[in-house]
Amino acid sequence: MTQDPLRTHYWFRPRMLGIVSAPVTWQGWVVVLAYGLLAGWMIDRAVHGSAAHGWLLLPVTIFAWLFCFWHTDGGWRRET
Repeated sequence: MTQDPLRTHYWFRPRMLGIVSAPVTWQGWVVVLAYGLLAGWMIDRAVHGSAAHGWLLLPVTIFAWLFCFWHTDGGWRRET
């Protein structure tokens, strides 16, 4: 299997079932890990302190979804 040099900037691939995508490069895994750590920290801060951190989780999640969509080869749904 050869890798298409024009498609090397995609960090995610569409999943077979469901929506969203799965990371396929180390950059994709870094994005997933960074989002998980940031979301966990925001939830912890919302529970133990400022509720504003809980509300900030929504725009951060929307941005993460859009970022993953922009870096997914062919969008989120696989054509069958």
